[in-house]
Amino acid sequence: MTIRVGRELDKKTSSRVVKGFDPITGEVMVEGIYIKRHVWKNAIPTVAIKFHAVMDNFYPVGSNEATLLEKVLDPTNKLILAGNDSKVLVSDSDGETPIFYLQYSYT
Repeated sequence: MTIRVGRELDKKTSSRVVKGFDPITGEVMVEGIYIKRHVWKNAIPTVAIKFHAVMDNFYPVGSNEATLLEKVLDPTNKLILAGNDSKVLVSDSDGETPIFYLQYSYT
């Protein structure tokens, strides 16, 4: 997938985006564009590092806000995909005890 294709997908105003995941190959599909596992597996940590570098300017490391941001953005959080009832379950440091969840709204 090229940056140009990604930008074109981003410009779409459709309220529904067709997406999928192949558990055998690890490929992710968005609107008919397939992203190989090695691409997204490398891209996600790279983006996370750059994102944290920017956010550290707003929320100093060790502050309550930074701690909350770390918990919310933890990639080990459980995603519960259930249409309008989809949410992200944010757990304590043990990874088992739920602290809270983020509910999505599709309005």
